[in-house]
Amino acid sequence: MEHIAKNDELISLYELQSVSGFDPDFIKSILPYVHIKKDIDDFHMEFSKLMSKGNHYLFIRYQQNFPKSKANLNNTYLGHPSKMYTRYKYHYSNKLYYGLTAEKDAGEPFFKEKNKTGFDFYSFHFFWRKNKQWKAIALGDYQVNLGQGLVIWTGFGFNKSTQIQSVKKVGNVLRPYASVNEYVFLRGAAFTYQHKLWQFTPFVSYKAIDSNLSFEDSLRQDIENNRVQLSGFHRTASEMENKGNIHELKMGGNIQFGKAQYHVGFNYLFTHFSDAITFNKQVYNQFQFQGNKVSNLSFDYHSLMKSFHFFGETALSIQRNHIGFATLNGILFNPDKKVDMSLLYRYYAPFYQTHYYTKSFGESSKPNNEMGVFLGLSMYPSKNLSIQSYFDMYAFQWLQFNIDKLGKGFDCMTQILYKPKKNLEFYIQYKLEEKEQNTKIDLGSNASFLITENNKPYISAYFVNEDFSFDELNQQVLRPNIQVTKQMIEAATFITPHLTQRLRLHLTHKHNKVWTFQSRVELTFFNDKMHPKEQGFMIFQDIHYGKMDKPYSFSTRISLFEVQQYNARIYAYESDVLNQFSIPALYNTGIRVYLNAYYKVFQNMDVWLRFSHTNYINTNSKGSGNDEIMGNKFYELKAQLRYQF
Repeated sequence: MEHIAKNDELISLYELQSVSGFDPDFIKSILPYVHIKKDIDDFHMEFSKLMSKGNHYLFIRYQQNFPKSKANLNNTYLGHPSKMYTRYKYHYSNKLYYGLTAEKDAGEPFFKEKNKTGFDFYSFHFFWRKNKQWKAIALGDYQVNLGQGLVIWTGFGFNKSTQIQSVKKVGNVLRPYASVNEYVFLRGAAFTYQHKLWQFTPFVSYKAIDSNLSFEDSLRQDIENNRVQLSGFHRTASEMENKGNIHELKMGGNIQFGKAQYHVGFNYLFTHFSDAITFNKQVYNQFQFQGNKVSNLSFDYHSLMKSFHFFGETALSIQRNHIGFATLNGILFNPDKKVDMSLLYRYYAPFYQTHYYTKSFGESSKPNNEMGVFLGLSMYPSKNLSIQSYFDMYAFQWLQFNIDKLGKGFDCMTQILYKPKKNLEFYIQYKLEEKEQNTKIDLGSNASFLITENNKPYISAYFVNEDFSFDELNQQVLRPNIQVTKQMIEAATFITPHLTQRLRLHLTHKHNKVWTFQSRVELTFFNDKMHPKEQGFMIFQDIHYGKMDKPYSFSTRISLFEVQQYNARIYAYESDVLNQFSIPALYNTGIRVYLNAYYKVFQNMDVWLRFSHTNYINTNSKGSGNDEIMGNKFYELKAQLRYQF
């Protein structure tokens, strides 16, 4: 920011090399988040040239899993089990974008049923950065990011991470939308106009959305539930009935004053549904949004003062004369050249109401019914060593799903990274999380439950000791008897702390400019105080090949895993085709292999192929319901083509 203040805005990424304190490794790490607002070639460009002299891209992607799911075999799904995607995009530098995206999920009909036009989902966007005053003009589908996400944030956003700076959300107010999430985007028009230090962004959106409509009786007169559906799936007849049932109007705006070192902003959003959102109220969800309209307004700010960076947002929701309150405030600061710290406090009242377009920092998916404190720390004892850590403590002011009291919890993570050479990197990461949840007993085939030192206090508080008996190994157990039936035991609810621990060891070795190797070992442990402790283990080896003067590259991985239960599952990011990512949850016992290959067919044509295979040892099925797949060997094939013209 000091460099920009002295030299004006950057006009090239290469200028980053002249910023004091930016070494090549640091520049490489921040490149995905750097946006150049000016381009030498863009000044005084005629609109006709902007529309025609840029780059055109066409993407086509095909994906299918094998074997077929239960719903595909019995024709419950209306369409083919393949997933198809096509996208045309055009851009001239960072000044003008337009494009069309179309997608069909696996099992959705193609050129039949309600999808007479082919794909199930279409999205079009037009986005123009005209000049300094007209910073952005958006037509069609677009994203809006305001403040810290308490009112609306439809773009990508980090949450808890060892990268402590990510607690503060940063992004352009308007962005073009070209993804395939079928709900969290705006469809209409918006623009951003700037005059000196003032910036004004109004927006309006109107679109049809899915809702699960059910009635109290067969006459279909009195509505029992009308819930918004977020999945975007239209595979079965009932899912097709949910498609576009109601219309959603969103309109609002942002006014802000300031520059890079500081700003203050006011945000407003009004949401209206053509039919009221209703559902059966439970004790835990009685403060969630119901009705057909809600207003949200907020004040946000940031200020840079020497080594201190303050930021935050405070918001109100107004719905049926009920006012909800939410606030988030944080600070990033550098007490020493080798130390970075972050501190963030949030309070989201149970009455604060939003509707799925928010993405603020927190434990829950929406900013309501939560309060907490986050502390992050990064230390750089030497050039080759860094230590990142955070601690987050939170509590809920009202009941939540799956817990019958006011819950609380915490989680913390520490990562130590050692990089003795430019081509060698090793880190160790440990994460601990504890959260209170409802826990139940499943007697299983033995019709008994073992009493241990961990679970006895909880069970004794619910049942009396006279209900206990002893098994053939003289172990104390809980069994059905005259006073306590099997149904009573399995209906009992115990509120216990659920403790999850994860330990990861990761090594990256760039052997030369062609070959890169990654190795990882990860352990996970889960304990809910009632059942035996669960644990998991995963080890993988990655190999990546890529040479600048070769038209091809590939990456492959083999993973071995043994995870006793789903609660101890392990996630592992995998490389994928361009603009895609895969983070499967590994559990049970098995082997997983994938190969991701790239080939440049011609100067203007690229092809990606990805094949993955999972072989389970201790199960003969995967998934549940319509998505259940029989067998223990599962495959995924994905192919993508990009044509540039």
